[in-house]
Amino acid sequence: MRLTLLGPDAPPGVAPAVSRVGPARTATAEALSAEAASRAELILRENARRELQRVGARAYRPPGERAGLRDGRVSPRATLAISTPPSVGAIVTFRNSVAADITVDCSRTETISAVVKAVGQRVAIAEDQALAGFVSGAEYSALQQELDDVVFPVDSAYFGAAADLDGNERVWVLFSPIVNRLTPPGSSTFVAGFFNPSDLADTADCPASNQGEVLYLLAADPFSVVSDQVTPAFAVSNARGTSAHELQHLLTAQQRVILGDGDLFTNLEDAWLSEGLAHTAETVTGLKLAGLATRANLNLGAIRGDVSSFDAYHRANFRRLGEYFAQPTSTLALGNTAGADPGGVPSLRMRGFGWLFLRWLADHFAPASGGGVLSGSGEEALFQELSRGGTDHLSGIANVERAVQVLAGPTQWADLFGEYAMAPTVDDDAPAQVPQRLQIPTFDLRDIFSGLHQALPTTSPFTVEYPLVETTETLGASTNRMFEFDLGATTARYFVLRSDGPHPAVSILLSTPTGADVPLSVRPQLTLVRTR
Repeated sequence: MRLTLLGPDAPPGVAPAVSRVGPARTATAEALSAEAASRAELILRENARRELQRVGARAYRPPGERAGLRDGRVSPRATLAISTPPSVGAIVTFRNSVAADITVDCSRTETISAVVKAVGQRVAIAEDQALAGFVSGAEYSALQQELDDVVFPVDSAYFGAAADLDGNERVWVLFSPIVNRLTPPGSSTFVAGFFNPSDLADTADCPASNQGEVLYLLAADPFSVVSDQVTPAFAVSNARGTSAHELQHLLTAQQRVILGDGDLFTNLEDAWLSEGLAHTAETVTGLKLAGLATRANLNLGAIRGDVSSFDAYHRANFRRLGEYFAQPTSTLALGNTAGADPGGVPSLRMRGFGWLFLRWLADHFAPASGGGVLSGSGEEALFQELSRGGTDHLSGIANVERAVQVLAGPTQWADLFGEYAMAPTVDDDAPAQVPQRLQIPTFDLRDIFSGLHQALPTTSPFTVEYPLVETTETLGASTNRMFEFDLGATTARYFVLRSDGPHPAVSILLSTPTGADVPLSVRPQLTLVRTR
């Protein structure tokens, strides 16, 4: 692309000064350290999808449910001891289809023997006996209380109810070294946990399935028996936000595949939207825990009132957002060309894009009221629509357009993105001048990043006051400038045009680098917002 700025007094016959606007900022060290964990989670689910497709696996549905499905063929409930309400101290056995190299194999015979450590009304916590005894019963009980009272009800309200395939009326949270071993020794990051779609498969097709609801969490390993050191305190802290994240993946998969009669390997959500929803689960859980409302323009002081909860539910999302802000023109916002996770640092930026987009979407298109789980809106109605994907289990852009249409009338992705793309640069910048639709009503982004910069000045991407990359140019009667830059699909380049005072009109032209019109097939949008 080329953006040309010409004032009426620009010297005639003098070629404009050309600035080649290249990539904004390179990946930060912290982003590079986090890329492996970001990549592993999605690779695991993609591997599970491919394996389920390879074996032709069908979703498990308990006897008596949806009579007539699959030509009347249903298999018995799981034969493992997880199909009755558990009791503390009981030994339960789980199957595991995930190998240390993140491959998924329905024919794996590995089993996990675990002890039930805490049982609530909605969640049961189990500890793998292969790496046990480091977390106290009191710590597990406190975690179970938070999962029961906040995480599970918030996620369920936003993304739908659990199907209870195994009949135990609870979701299992399993702390196991099978998670620890997914991270190679010496890594600067770690795999925090996962949900395995193969657990929704019928054991007749995928024998390693648990035919139940299981979340797998990083286990405490203070003496580095299986992995680099994981302290008991860290294992419990990590489980808070990770449980909210992985529970969303589980609930959405069940809305589409089990309760929605969909397909295990073709009806799951696109990577960018799936991760945006899962990171939203972390955010809304954190807000609920702190008693905060949506659309309240929360600053850092509000969401960081409880530092441990901020670190568990919010901090990583602002870090991912900062990575997206640092490369707004080259982020693979919708995944790679196949719509899948791009892996590495681009995955972090994709997640930051998806998370902020969904926050903006909920702030403007979800019901403004309705007795929601969080005060400030009834936004769970929007997320329930996105979770289900409608009767056709739509994904990605089509799912977003459909969900907005249900709640607010017909709309097109180009219109949604055109408004959303302006929000990062104008949020809380002279709000009286900026249209409300271009704001992020729930968060004061500039205050949050400014505060994180002050608190974490040497931690990327908080090393700058506001990480969004913008190009600033002063306008005047003699303005004569030209900017050339690359622009990826569903991305934006931000220019801040300032003036020291009144001046005649300055023309703004968007073209190709040769000066030709941008092809209509590219669907470019040039948006001007006056903030002063």
